[in-house]
Amino acid sequence: MKDDAISSISNILAKYMDGVDSEMVENAVSIRNVWKDIICSIRGPKKSGFEENIYLGEKLYSHTKIIDLVNKVLLVEVDHSGWIQTLQFYNSYILRGLKKKIPALEITSIAFRLKGSDFGIKNIPKAPKKEEREERQKEIQKEIQIKEDLPEDLKEKLEKLKNISKKNKRA
Repeated sequence: MKDDAISSISNILAKYMDGVDSEMVENAVSIRNVWKDIICSIRGPKKSGFEENIYLGEKLYSHTKIIDLVNKVLLVEVDHSGWIQTLQFYNSYILRGLKKKIPALEITSIAFRLKGSDFGIKNIPKAPKKEEREERQKEIQKEIQIKEDLPEDLKEKLEKLKNISKKNKRA
């Protein structure tokens, strides 16, 4: 009878894990572990007459939870706005650590949200794709076409301005 129970549990787990991408799971575990290492390594500043706060990182870690990674932005949930402010103070240190320890994920920024809020990465606009940017540039160039019925001196000035704009775009 125990074998049936074990078998049915393994079947349930197999069905549950069937649609899960193992690489995503590995990345999630990796991010969580690296996050803990980096955050726990934070030491509070020395105050006159006192030792540095060696427990600041552990306190910070206990108040955070990684929610998502989308568009190279890591979303972290924090249970109090004061902790968000402290994390933002150490943002460049944390980001440097993430880039160093897990460069394959190419994390470019960290977004913090207060626990209970519905802000998510889906609210962050996606950067337009290269093709979309190029298409928009073509549309703009068409709109900039110099009209033929303008006075010659104005056409020359507009042409110079257009050429300067093109040079700045290349640089």
